[in-house]
Amino acid sequence: MLHQARRAELTEGQEPFAIILGCADSRVPAEIVFDQGLGDLFVIRVAGNIVAPSLVGSVEFAAERFHTRLVVVLGHSQCGAIVATIEELLHPSPSSTHSRNIRAIVDLVRPSVESLLDTPLAHDHDALVAEAVRAQHPRLRQPSATRLEILEQLIREDGLLVVGAEYLAGDRGGHLFRWGAGMTRRTTSLILDALMLVAFIALMAWRLTGVPIHEWLAVALLATIVLHLVIHWEWALTRLAKLLPAGRPRPSLSLLLNVALFLAMGVALASGFYMSKSIFGNHLTNARYGMWHELHESSSTVTLIILGLHVALNWDLISNGVRRALRARQAGESSSQGEPLLVRPVPRIFWITVVSAVLAVVVWGGGQVMPEEGGEMELRTADGQTERRGPPPDIMKMRPGTDRPNLPDGGPRFLLESVFVLGVAVVGRRVLKLKLD
Repeated sequence: MLHQARRAELTEGQEPFAIILGCADSRVPAEIVFDQGLGDLFVIRVAGNIVAPSLVGSVEFAAERFHTRLVVVLGHSQCGAIVATIEELLHPSPSSTHSRNIRAIVDLVRPSVESLLDTPLAHDHDALVAEAVRAQHPRLRQPSATRLEILEQLIREDGLLVVGAEYLAGDRGGHLFRWGAGMTRRTTSLILDALMLVAFIALMAWRLTGVPIHEWLAVALLATIVLHLVIHWEWALTRLAKLLPAGRPRPSLSLLLNVALFLAMGVALASGFYMSKSIFGNHLTNARYGMWHELHESSSTVTLIILGLHVALNWDLISNGVRRALRARQAGESSSQGEPLLVRPVPRIFWITVVSAVLAVVVWGGGQVMPEEGGEMELRTADGQTERRGPPPDIMKMRPGTDRPNLPDGGPRFLLESVFVLGVAVVGRRVLKLKLD
């Protein structure tokens, strides 16, 4: 019996983690097949799991309303609607045999089956039925089946993943298979996000790596950010277009946080490169170095706060993505080859470079007009304590011991910064109630 607390929770709303477009066959109830309870799945069932406007609309409704980013088109062995369609194609019956409504279902299944009758499968009934079930799955992504503008936009820009699943009746269990571009792009995006978060926290604890590795890690982070922006280029353009007069009058919270994150992290990286001691070197005075150091530290702290809020805002996508990855690993699934991950990367990289260069120039220009005096910073004393005071004369140079990793000093700082991000994420999720709009 469902726990009373869960029932009370569901009266306030629902957050299904998957949309199931399945057959109405009584032997394939989605909640039982996937071992889920109330509120976990948004289930749409129809004979033959056909693709019709009202069914696609139901998928789009759930994806937009509940921000569900996984769609499973669930077929099953010996599907009655598939079998009936094959029999109709092999042995046509008078139009009066079936009602108009039943014939409408057969007509929607027909395109997936007809092409198979010209193959050797036509002489093997069981194999023909099995392949016809699988041929029905990709129709959710075929524009000829019905109008799919919203669905395709969600797949292309918001990480909606569409997979096919086949339930094998009897004692053979179930088998999942997938197609399309969603898995490759969403999984890669999740990995890139995690790498960027860990890398930035490591950058905040520079003693963990030492100065040379610290600076090369910043270069690697910059390259990862560019790749991230290239992958999400359509999303960025779509959200920015909504700021135009003809679009939505106000930007979404997701867009605002992403823009703030880009600016804050851009300032942090640019100021860090300007005060580089290893890769680029610098010709700064100690006072000017102190000014850049102060800007670098403050912008990095702001970036860390925004990262925590970003995690809170995208928590549903992150948790669902991790859950899918773990399930796929347990099932031993391999990702399919779909659309390429990077589409027309050259022009995207060009514009990203232009915007980044403009930001770097603005940060440099701002640094030139900022006063040098008062550049105090937090420094470590000989006895291991820290204090705020003016920078020493050799602060712009590599000091002894800072060129090597120092786990005892850097490890606690890394853990502290990680807990800080997690704390901000919890506050954003529980207190500020941040969720994708």
